[in-house]
Formats: sequence, C-alpha cells, structure tokens
Amino acid sequence: MEACTFYALFNETIALRRHHFTNNLHSYLKEHLAEPLDADSIAGSLGISRSKLYLACDKYLGTGIAEYVRTLRIDQAKILLKETSQSVTEISASTGFHDYNYFCKVFKKFTGMTPGEFRKKTAL
Repeated sequence: MEACTFYALFNETIALRRHHFTNNLHSYLKEHLAEPLDADSIAGSLGISRSKLYLACDKYLGTGIAEYVRTLRIDQAKILLKETSQSVTEISASTGFHDYNYFCKVFKKFTGMTPGEFRKKTAL
C-alpha cells in the first residue's frame, strides 16, 4: 500500500512540474513573441539551464524549443491574419519574424499556403 501511495504522489509531482513548466514557458513566450528568442534567454528567464530547457521541452512538449517557438509564432500570425487588417509585413514583424521572406517560407511550411492565401481563405 505504501508503494502505491508513493507512486501516486510521484506521478502527481511530475504532473505539477509539467504544468508549472509549460505554463511558465508559454506565458513568457507569448509576452516576448515579437522579440528575438534564443534558448539561453528563455532558459535564463525560467531560471533553468539551457540543457534543462532542452530536456524539459522534449519531455513535456514532445518537441524542441525552436520548433515550439515557431509554432506559437505561426499560430499568432494565423490569428492576426484572420482578425486584423494588418499587412503581412506588420504581422511578420509582430510575431518575431524579422525577415519577411523567412516568415512566408515558414508559414507555408506549417499551413500549406502563403499568408495571403490563408487570409483570403479564412476571411469572414
């Protein structure tokens, strides 16, 4: 019985760590999405080492930090394309893609269409 209790508490602790890490990471990234982000600055803001950041992302998110940041940026860009009349260039910059061509390339890779095509397809 003691082993079962220990196991349950251990699993709960792991779940709390995961929740704490993912919430803190997501909050930080959403707040700083337009800024240049690198693993060292992200890890520093979370109070962990870069290697712990890599391990935690892989363990809790199932992806690397760079891919996670790109996903958040593209998700935000999709929202802005749907809900605002900002130009693609403005959206590119406000989501942290300071190279318009790179933004278009990454956006197309994620969505299968250019930002302009996406906006036309999702226009209300």
